[in-house]
Amino acid sequence: MRKIIIITLVVAALIATIAIVGTSALNQLNHVEIEKTDEALGISVEEKPYYKEYVPLPKEESRKDIINIALFGIDEEEASAQSRSDCMIILTIDFKNKKVKLSSLMRDMYVDIEDYGSTKLNHAYAYGGAPLAIKTINQNFGTNIRDYGTVGLYTLEKIIDVLGGVTIDVKEEEIPCIASYTGKTEITEAGEQLLNGNQAVAYASIRYVGNGDFERTERQRKVLSVIIDKAKRKGITAVPGLISEILPLVETSIDNQTILDMAVDYFKAGDITFEQERFPVDGYYWNDIENGIYYLKFDTEMTRKQITDYIYSDIKPIPKE
Repeated sequence: MRKIIIITLVVAALIATIAIVGTSALNQLNHVEIEKTDEALGISVEEKPYYKEYVPLPKEESRKDIINIALFGIDEEEASAQSRSDCMIILTIDFKNKKVKLSSLMRDMYVDIEDYGSTKLNHAYAYGGAPLAIKTINQNFGTNIRDYGTVGLYTLEKIIDVLGGVTIDVKEEEIPCIASYTGKTEITEAGEQLLNGNQAVAYASIRYVGNGDFERTERQRKVLSVIIDKAKRKGITAVPGLISEILPLVETSIDNQTILDMAVDYFKAGDITFEQERFPVDGYYWNDIENGIYYLKFDTEMTRKQITDYIYSDIKPIPKE
């Protein structure tokens, strides 16, 4: 499906990390209330940093906890509970290790969805919107996600254009795919390119070059990382304009004050490094066809352990030969 979207609530949340912005700008946020109890979101407390509510700390204190936010990209121009989430990334703000981690979840993963049986992970959003999608991720992978952000195709293009484009190292074989998507032959050689919103979405949508969906999720994380970094480097003077243009484009369960609190704590953390992973990792999945439908089957126990180890213990998963 060509309308593959990179979800970027993180842009709304981390755009605010550039500086503390006024509440008047944040009032434009498309905030959606969801029930955040353990039961509603399928959270079982295990031996991991436990995030229940984002509480601001005194100025002299630094955070040491780990916050997870589910980012959903849908195949519609506007968020809809009937849309499948064709892109799913767990955004981890790891204050303990001063890292931001982006963990892609393959959309065709064969998982259990409460009240709907076993099917593809991306169906959960269509069945019950963001709340059921979050619950499905928590129940299958042992996470404690309580918040989300959702965007569609037009939203992502707009965000990237507002930021002045993103610089991506484009491969030779990716050039025709971008041209086919945009309908324009604007990129003629490989190497680092400043892509506008339409071109960047085209790049992140490439599915049939390289290792299919697996490499596509890598492109999505790459674009998202550049967005986050560029938003941060824009500087304080650019914040009001960026906030007023971007926040209305993103649907999120994070309220205004929490975004401000996250901004303060993110800056207090100092230098932040970015990492990315994709789950399931190589060697722990296999392809399967049931009744003519493709599913990505995987080692559920090991994948759950690898995800929780990576997010909560900062242990990178090791692919199996």
